[in-house]
Amino acid sequence: MFRCPVPNCNYTTTTLWALVNHARTCHSGDQCPICGVKCKNMVKHLQMRSKDVKHASLYYLLTNRNGRRTSRTIDEIRERVMKYITVQEVVVKA
Repeated sequence: MFRCPVPNCNYTTTTLWALVNHARTCHSGDQCPICGVKCKNMVKHLQMRSKDVKHASLYYLLTNRNGRRTSRTIDEIRERVMKYITVQEVVVKA
């Protein structure tokens, strides 16, 4: 399962594509949903702050092109992000 990296957003899903779609429709305005900074170019803002895993996660989701490789930078960020947005399912044995 995958969870949205934006604070106070409880969206989780079973597919990465659904999370990408959610990020694009709900979190791509003119104000950063992570730090609250108003910005003209959200992708550039997120890229500049991609050392923070929350910003890097949203940057990856907004720039993901259906899972295709886009650049070396994105691939490097992807490894860190996937660990952050992936939710481990808890199996309860009866």
